[in-house]
Amino acid sequence: AITLKEPYYLLGLYLNDIRHFNIKSNHYKALKILKKTLDQGVSEVCIYGAGEAGKTIGDLLNHFKIKVKYFVDSDASLHGMILNRTEVVSLDYALSKGANTFVIGSFAFIDQIESTIRSKASEKNKAINIIKY
Repeated sequence: AITLKEPYYLLGLYLNDIRHFNIKSNHYKALKILKKTLDQGVSEVCIYGAGEAGKTIGDLLNHFKIKVKYFVDSDASLHGMILNRTEVVSLDYALSKGANTFVIGSFAFIDQIESTIRSKASEKNKAINIIKY
């Protein structure tokens, strides 16, 4: 039975039934990130990566009432732009505004992005949570 204890039980079953997906597809990866975010009970995130994968993840999270506070990107030419009604900012800015949960919105540079976030947060003595595929 589905209970309040596990409100996303059916989503988990769906994701675990591999027949539904090409497990290398970005859609599958985005759904897995959604599930991890829901399982952690997170209500607000920053998405590091303002490309197509990041925007897809942002749409999914918003649909499930998880607020995307900022998109973070290392490309300074994107800073100040608005994607999906959310501003693109630098990592320094996001951290200075209290961001502490980051979803990695790229499937090509996961390790590099995680390292960048951890390094910058460590410099600023900030505790962070990273959610990734």
